[in-house]
Amino acid sequence: HLTLYVDPEGSDSNDGLSAEYPLATLGKAIQLGGTDIRMKRGRYTNAGTVSISGKDSFRITPSDNNETYANAHPNRQKIEIFAALL
Repeated sequence: HLTLYVDPEGSDSNDGLSAEYPLATLGKAIQLGGTDIRMKRGRYTNAGTVSISGKDSFRITPSDNNETYANAHPNRQKIEIFAALL
């Protein structure tokens, strides 16, 4: 069980082991073996390469429980990941 944190303003140079030093991409969290991935709500436009083949399972949950923010921005209560197919 490995919990990793991901934030649109994070960096894949971070270890992702805390909300203070989050990763920037879901792909990096999966690559590092994250099984409980806590993603901050927001828009991830640089998701990186995400490969889930060979993975038993993992869970993605919002890392912030800021109800005031969620109620003020109902369209940001979800996690959006945009990808380009080349």
